[in-house]
Parts: sequence; C-alpha cells; structure tokens
Amino acid sequence: MKVIFQFFVTAFLTMILRGDCFACSVCKVTVNGRTYLGNNEDSWRIGSRIWFENKTFGNFGAIYVGYDDNFPQGGMNEAGLAYDGLTIYPKSVTLDPSKTTETNPGKFIREIMQNCTTVEDVKNYAIKFNRPFNSGVLFFADKFGKYLVMEPDTMTIGNDAKYIIANFCPSTTSDKQKLNFERYKRGNDFLFNHTNDTNSNYCLSLVDTMHECRNKIGDGTMHSFIADLEGGEE
Repeated sequence: MKVIFQFFVTAFLTMILRGDCFACSVCKVTVNGRTYLGNNEDSWRIGSRIWFENKTFGNFGAIYVGYDDNFPQGGMNEAGLAYDGLTIYPKSVTLDPSKTTETNPGKFIREIMQNCTTVEDVKNYAIKFNRPFNSGVLFFADKFGKYLVMEPDTMTIGNDAKYIIANFCPSTTSDKQKLNFERYKRGNDFLFNHTNDTNSNYCLSLVDTMHECRNKIGDGTMHSFIADLEGGEE
C-alpha cells in the first residue's frame, strides 16, 4: 500500500518578532463527499516548519506543522485524521482524581495521531485523562466528515458540513460573542454568502477569508494549511 499525504501550506509570511501564538482560525469543510481541514496560524513567532514522523509506538505516521521547538501545532496522520490548536484565555479546570493526569501535551497529541482514525477514537482516548492544557482548544476532523472540539474540560462531536472556530470555547461562548472575533465574523459572513457553493476550492477560499494581515508588528498569519483528509491514504 502506498501512503500519500495531501497537505498544502498555502502561505508563509516573515515575522520580525518572536512570541507565542495568540490567535488562529480553523475550519472544517465537507463538499462533494470530501472533507478538508483548514487553518490559519496567526502568530508573532518565526521559524515555521513542516516535518514527517514515522510511527514509533502506534499504527500511523503523521505530518506536522509547527516551529523550531518541534511542538506539533497541527497536522494529519495516514488515516486522514487532522487537527490544529487554538489559544484561549486560561480556564479553571477541576481535576478528576479517578483519571490519569497527562502533563506532556506533545506526547498526548502524538499518541492520538499515531493511534486514532476517527474523532470517536480521539474522544475515547482523551476521556481517560485530565488533559495537559487549560489555555487551548484542540480541533480534530476525520475523513468521514465529523469533527471534535476538545476544550480543557469538555469534548463535543459534530458533523456539520461546514464549521468554523476561532480563539474561544464554543460550549461557553454565545453566537453573538463569537462575532466579536473579527476573523470568525469574516468566516461566518462567507458561509452565509456561499451556502450552496460546492466548488472544490471552497475550503481554500474560506481559509483565505479568515486570514489576518499585519501592517508591521501585529497578530498576522504566519502560515496557513489545508489538509485533504480523503487523501491521507491510498
């Protein structure tokens, strides 16, 4: 069996200030029976990288995007499972004493990507742990068209054909509050104005609509990617 990845980085912009990731946008689009995950990495950091990792303790190899610290900010595995992360304000989380507390987010993500095929697999794995983050949301999508929003203390599975998210917890953010995030508002307007569009470049156009530009020093898009989840394995 020949394994291929269809994973496209659509833009790299040069930064002049190093810092942490503050804002991003992610979308999941299913058109004509094919599912895509798109992301804009809006950051002050420099040193963007793309790299492959062979399977070491699981079933699947994966491709990741991130920075020179090798932390997997986003990626896709051979089974057509993809994800990306979004920064949020720290959330108070009560630990469950009956669960194992995972303290290494990179290990947590890699174990998911090496062993999971569907978002249900991800949820079944993650539910066993007190998760290793309280200031981020992980968004997963699989080639069957479903998605999982993993908040610090909540997980939600959905199957909307088109879904967008920015830097907030959907479970505690009203539809009106979401529109305060300009990148999300632009994406929401795009979805409203292109309800019946089935063009194969729909996800690319949506990602482009939600990307950020900077004048000089600001919160602009460092890179964007689109993962074709059906193309994860051939």
